[in-house]
Amino acid sequence: MQAPPDIHLGSSEAVTGYHIHAKDGEIGHLEDFIITDQAWKVGYLEVDTRNWWPRCW
Repeated sequence: MQAPPDIHLGSSEAVTGYHIHAKDGEIGHLEDFIITDQAWKVGYLEVDTRNWWPRCW
């Protein structure tokens, strides 16, 4: 018998690319996650801001 799926788990691929908004508008999109290896929790989100703050180099 297979265990039922955990409804609290989701795919990081499903939300990668979501647009990130601040109070005054969009600042970028979700690029990646940094997961803590001890607790297996999302510690940080990497937000690509190049559309809001262009690269200088």
